[in-house]
Amino acid sequence: MPKKILNLDETIFQAAWKLFSNDGYDNVDMKAIAKECNIAVGTLYNYYNNKRDLFLKVLEASWNSTFEKIEKVMNEDKNSAKALESIIKILYEDIKVRRGIGSNLLKSEAISKTENQNIENGIIEKIYSYVINAINIENQYINMQYRAQKLTHIILCNIVLLARLYPEDDKANIDFLIKIVHDNLK
Repeated sequence: MPKKILNLDETIFQAAWKLFSNDGYDNVDMKAIAKECNIAVGTLYNYYNNKRDLFLKVLEASWNSTFEKIEKVMNEDKNSAKALESIIKILYEDIKVRRGIGSNLLKSEAISKTENQNIENGIIEKIYSYVINAINIENQYINMQYRAQKLTHIILCNIVLLARLYPEDDKANIDFLIKIVHDNLK
């Protein structure tokens, strides 16, 4: 009789997260994930049809976790400047922890360019909505919305760049991003 493993789906998720973040999408296979979980490869396939599906679940869950943290801050902090600072901190910390796991998949040929663009656009739109909400400009001029859109891209690109170039300077990186945002909102 096969042994029953409690919370196997969570065990698989955590192992996949670890391997994808450490080794990158292309360097991980289902056999390595199964080995990390101490299960048979066939058991892993009972949960996920392929590596791509598992990776997309890990990527989606990691972003959903980030969005939940941001929503909590947005609900608790009505001060738009503080909320925006919190959004930047959460994005910075979570993107750094991901170690480019999303970009690994997007660079590989596991998904089409259209699907890649849809994933990217979905994430950016969600973050944009938080930025818009935080700076309270939903009902203001279109050029302000355009500025918020650019600001969202500035935040995301610079988080990735700063975390990669200055990995030991998290506080300084976050403070720098907050200053850029505040300077652009004046």
